[in-house]
Amino acid sequence: MQIILKEVCELKKSLALIFVLIVGSVFAGCNQTEKLDVETLEPELHSEPQSPKEEQPEVIPENKETDTVIKTPDQEKLDPAQKVLLESQLEEFDMMYRYTGESSTFEPSGWGLTITLPEEWKEEAILLCTHPNDEEYHTIQITSNTLMKAYQEETGRKEDCSWYDYVVQFIGVPTERTWEIELYQDMISMGYVYDAGVCNDYHYYILINQAQGNDPDDQVEPIRDELKEVIGEEAYRAMIDALECNVEIARSMISFTS
Repeated sequence: MQIILKEVCELKKSLALIFVLIVGSVFAGCNQTEKLDVETLEPELHSEPQSPKEEQPEVIPENKETDTVIKTPDQEKLDPAQKVLLESQLEEFDMMYRYTGESSTFEPSGWGLTITLPEEWKEEAILLCTHPNDEEYHTIQITSNTLMKAYQEETGRKEDCSWYDYVVQFIGVPTERTWEIELYQDMISMGYVYDAGVCNDYHYYILINQAQGNDPDDQVEPIRDELKEVIGEEAYRAMIDALECNVEIARSMISFTS
């Protein structure tokens, strides 16, 4: 009887051991399956599904021009008369043209001469010229800015109505006009015109303000007298003398290049 009970106990132990092994195997399998499921599913749980990106075709508006080329209009050909003014740096000024350059040297296009202002004249002098294409007379007048303003402020004249009262004037007369050349020779002998030389078939003469008034045909004298009556002879002479000029200075200002 004891032997039978002992065997029964041993059998129970064996069954219990087998039960423990089976249960352990089941739990181990479950854990492994759970681990695999978590590892497999985790990326799916934490990342959004990516759909392949579709390239959208570029939409070009119907009215859009590709490779647009901006064409600049051809520059209009300058009128020869206007072109020569630009070359000479002159702008229209009443019946004459005013020099607008900053240099003390003025060269009217095509004349073959140069006018060089004294350095001390640069800020005060106003230089006026007939059109360089003028085939009749070549005239250059230099006046004082202060004198021009005096005519405006004291006599009410416009700026372009006082250019006639010059400090020094250069006049070119065509050499073919022999009768005029003879007339200027007579004026030279009278002491209010000076010879400057010949260039490109023009004979040039110098007139300076100090000599004005000797000519009986001088039509400018009444206009000067109008200003002198307002400001006085002494004040007028002071403005003229601000640009000191004599025959030697005038002759040194003009030179011929051809």
